[in-house]
Amino acid sequence: QPQIMVVDWVMPEMNGLELTRTLRQTRMGRNIYIIVLTSHEDEERLVEAFEAGVDDYMVKPLKPRVLEARLRAGQRLIRLQKDLEAEREEIRRYAAELGVSNRRLQEVALTDALTGFPNRRYAMARIGQEWAIALRSERPLSCMLIDVDYFRQINETYGHDVADQVLEQTARAIRECMRAQDVVCRTGGDEFLIICPDTTLEQAMACAQRVCAGVAAVPLQAGQLRLKSSISIGVAERLAPMPDADALLALADQALMGAKSTGRGRVRAAS
Repeated sequence: QPQIMVVDWVMPEMNGLELTRTLRQTRMGRNIYIIVLTSHEDEERLVEAFEAGVDDYMVKPLKPRVLEARLRAGQRLIRLQKDLEAEREEIRRYAAELGVSNRRLQEVALTDALTGFPNRRYAMARIGQEWAIALRSERPLSCMLIDVDYFRQINETYGHDVADQVLEQTARAIRECMRAQDVVCRTGGDEFLIICPDTTLEQAMACAQRVCAGVAAVPLQAGQLRLKSSISIGVAERLAPMPDADALLALADQALMGAKSTGRGRVRAAS
């Protein structure tokens, strides 16, 4: 691809201005530095040449030193164009890397580091979205609130490291019992929220019973310790009178309190 072209105004078949106009319509020709040779210094004709896309002109007969000087001027502009394009490419690359970094940061900001589940911030936004979808489509929506039983005692007796291992293994057992459509989030120290789109209370209860049994069936190993873990679950379904998702969560929380007050390690549905 040429960087500089010197063309005569008068040429057979296609004159210099026609060639210039044609080149300027192509991707390759947009960046070529074009010098037109002419026998005329008429102002109107020179204006016509520049409007056609010519970058510079020389009046014949040619003077070699002037031609060299104008070619050097053209080279300087071409180098500036290349430098500018390189800078633009660098900016595009940097912007792409920044976009990837921002997405990773956003994922980190919405993910619980210990369990790998979405965190409370994500959970609140997601249940709001699912609430709007269920309201618009008139489809059921349920949720479960989960507490790890006696977690405070485990923490105080065995320390944070063992408590973290209990949480990790409990989270893994919960994940293995869930359906593909369910969204599991860690919303607090030992608290989990499961959002169940397109799910009635009866279906959510069956799922919660499976989760509760699944966690209880897995012995927890923390170094030399073998611990027995259990969870309490409160389940609620979206009801027509409810104003928003907070009301659904409040009802599930009431059910959770009921499960804990009646012996823990069990599932309770909101009445």
